[in-house]
Amino acid sequence: MLNRIFYFSIFMVATSLSQQLDIGIKELLSKRLLSEPKLYHYPPDPLFINRPFSLDMVTDIPDALIQSVSLLFKTDQMENYREISLKGSHGLYRFKVKTDEFPGKSINYFFVVYTNEGEIYGAPLDSKGIISPVKRKFLDPIQYYDRKKRLNQ
Repeated sequence: MLNRIFYFSIFMVATSLSQQLDIGIKELLSKRLLSEPKLYHYPPDPLFINRPFSLDMVTDIPDALIQSVSLLFKTDQMENYREISLKGSHGLYRFKVKTDEFPGKSINYFFVVYTNEGEIYGAPLDSKGIISPVKRKFLDPIQYYDRKKRLNQ
């Protein structure tokens, strides 16, 4: 009997945590975040099918004040955002995306920084300070360079 209660309580906690994570992301996507000091991110362009690429974010927030930095992303084949904790060095945070591990035709992503004082920063932000995820499609490299060649003639 105790065994069943134990497993049931573990199941309930796991279910609750997964729902809280999803709710947390929805709140992040609608919450006004701080924009100063800045988080800098320039989306890589173009992104090619079946080619790895890096997503970089740079901040001028001192390392000693940062509690955690996360990249949240999903491809068109993923139902929910996946959160990746990033380790940085001197303000540079990088995640190498391997497209064979995360298949899809497009990617949506954003960065979040939590400080020791409880402040939350995000990138990219719209004019109201709300996270506006980057949305990029993966391109066929042969078609991309053929098109570019034709346009340059």
